Amino acid sequence: MTFGVLKFLLIANIICRRFQDLNSHLTDELTVSKRLDVININEACNLLDLWSLHEQLSLAIKDLNSLYSLQLFLWISTIGFNIISRIYVFCTTILNKNFFWDLRETLLLIYFITLLAFLTITCHITAKQANKMSSIIFSPKYFQRSQQSSKVKLFMGHYLLKYCFNFTAAFGFFIVDIQLLLSIAGSITTYLVIIIGPNSL
Repeated sequence: MTFGVLKFLLIANIICRRFQDLNSHLTDELTVSKRLDVININEACNLLDLWSLHEQLSLAIKDLNSLYSLQLFLWISTIGFNIISRIYVFCTTILNKNFFWDLRETLLLIYFITLLAFLTITCHITAKQANKMSSIIFSPKYFQRSQQSSKVKLFMGHYLLKYCFNFTAAFGFFIVDIQLLLSIAGSITTYLVIIIGPNSL
């Protein structure tokens, strides 16, 4: 599971970096690394070129989500189950506990929490970068500075306003973002309070 999650995070981070490059170019803050040569952006690149690049990246990120949609559901379910079961066992088991057992369970718990956090935060940031271009196009600062035709900017902005991407698990069953991470944390806390509470009395 770990290898699959890391592979997904690597691909998502690459796409996120490309969206950041496009958005930075629109705000005159683009810094292209010499090591990144998949997409070359220069000053001659106009708004239509950026639009075309955005469409290609949008197709790539949709294909990525479609490919990993079921895996995202299984990963999040498995990680969430591991987190809650280890916290429960760690808090309720009293007998036969030793230092190495505590250390192992603590490290595994930290590992699963970190994995879940990286998974949800990466999906959230990538989706945010993919949806950011419309707000840049419609910003007054960009309208005043850009030399592009106002009709082109309005047409592209209208298109981008309708464009909204979010990573989903199980083909749209739920959205994978920071809100999901907070919901999982709240649900786990509530469950543990209900289960552990009576046992501690």
